[in-house]
Amino acid sequence: MNLCHEQEAVRRAVARLAEANDRLEGMARVSFVKNSGGLWAQVGNRPETDLLIFTRELVQWPAIHRLKLQPHAVYSATRLAGVKMLSWAQNAALLEQAHTEGFDDVLLLNERGHIAECTSANVFLVRGDQVLTPPLSSGCLPGVTRDVLHEVVPQAGFELREENLTQEDLSSAVEVFISSTTREVAAVGSIDSQWVYDTPGKITMTIEAAFREYVRNHLRPSQPPVAA
Repeated sequence: MNLCHEQEAVRRAVARLAEANDRLEGMARVSFVKNSGGLWAQVGNRPETDLLIFTRELVQWPAIHRLKLQPHAVYSATRLAGVKMLSWAQNAALLEQAHTEGFDDVLLLNERGHIAECTSANVFLVRGDQVLTPPLSSGCLPGVTRDVLHEVVPQAGFELREENLTQEDLSSAVEVFISSTTREVAAVGSIDSQWVYDTPGKITMTIEAAFREYVRNHLRPSQPPVAA
């Protein structure tokens, strides 16, 4: 990665664009376009990658999600499994079809019948005092919120485990929730018409509150040192 694309430089670029677009609260999509290798490689003094940033208003997600189950939607053995990239056509098509059928998102299964993720969110099942989520080997994306929940869930008093999960696990779960940067922690009320959950569940609400407190603490500006 070029020096101009180091994390802090990208963060500043996002902040400048958000301010210019009057997006004090909004979403940003950051993309890196590779200029070397492949059929579309550039020549000359082009940078190794181009940085593209887009902003838009926040999406208004439903409080309770209804999911549609979709088998054979993720191929976990591919080299690019778990990589976030611009080629999102399949997920977009599945999501559009789900919306026409009255669902909010799609729960994707991989080629082995294991639960992987939603089209743009990670998924968690609650069983007893355990919170279960698919491992990265399922083909799911290593979401930022998913990563934070690995810290937040134990602090909230629950055990978080990564396990290969199947449709049978949907029957034994007492609560289901999904996570993403824009949805944070969102309760799932139903999956197809076969699995229905009481929402919002107590554990989901506890984890949601703990996550929001984590975000508030993370965003709270540090106090300047007191002069002697």
